[in-house]
Amino acid sequence: VLGLLEDSSAASFARFERGYRALLEQRFASDRARFDELAALARRTDVYLGCNCPSQRQPDVRRCHTALALTFLRERYPDLEVKMP
Repeated sequence: VLGLLEDSSAASFARFERGYRALLEQRFASDRARFDELAALARRTDVYLGCNCPSQRQPDVRRCHTALALTFLRERYPDLEVKMP
């Protein structure tokens, strides 16, 4: 049963990841200036992105929209030092 739950959880996160990634791509295409402003700020000072996703039920911070957003920023702005949780 645990294996089925893990597979289901992985499949569920994969669906979430695809949808969230598509949302980030859409927002980047329609309002890139906000992303560029965040990147510019991060070049001048430390910027922290965080959330409350990790929980007892889902403790893996890599299964969080913040980790996905950081990955997106790392890809779009390779000159930034992006530290993953």
